[in-house]
Amino acid sequence: AVVAELQTVYNCLGVNCADIGAYAAAPEGLGLCTDPIDPSSKIAGYLPETEVTTHAKIDLDQMKMETTTDAFDWAGAKKVYTEGEFSEKTSSMRTLQGFSTATKDGQPKLAGQKYFDMYRTYWNSATYADDFVMQGLDKTGIFASAS
Repeated sequence: AVVAELQTVYNCLGVNCADIGAYAAAPEGLGLCTDPIDPSSKIAGYLPETEVTTHAKIDLDQMKMETTTDAFDWAGAKKVYTEGEFSEKTSSMRTLQGFSTATKDGQPKLAGQKYFDMYRTYWNSATYADDFVMQGLDKTGIFASAS
């Protein structure tokens, strides 16, 4: 039962049955691994009402950002942050940077949210989060002297 439950979240983990492989001798009662292909598949135990698998793959970009920064690969981290790698949209890639800079009708998408408005006012920037990330990756601004 545990293996079957784990298989239901493979897509969230960015793997599929082919990546994992097969048992040489499967435990009794464990059927063949089958990759979920319909929107009723759970993502980390959550059952979305619409197909959001491609949206959820932004987590893989976050994971890659963490591994590249842990390896001090600032150029690689910046590429993932600004260009995206795993979460496709209709005509482009969804990016972590896009979440920090997204607008709607010329206004930040998060306008009206308590903490966004508070930090925007404090930092005097609607893109304060992106400002910090880019300065960190480029070693500019408050991170210019960082080693």
